[in-house]
Amino acid sequence: MPGTVTKVFFHEGEAVDEGDVPVAIEAMKMETVIRAERVC
Repeated sequence: MPGTVTKVFFHEGEAVDEGDVPVAIEAMKMETVIRAERVC
């Protein structure tokens, strides 16, 4: 399902740990958070 990134919770260069929420997307009027699967 296509969606739009509505929020970005990290800045470029910041460490992202497993389970963190780096972005939120919106599709069909519903907002969904995307969790990191691994450390980046």
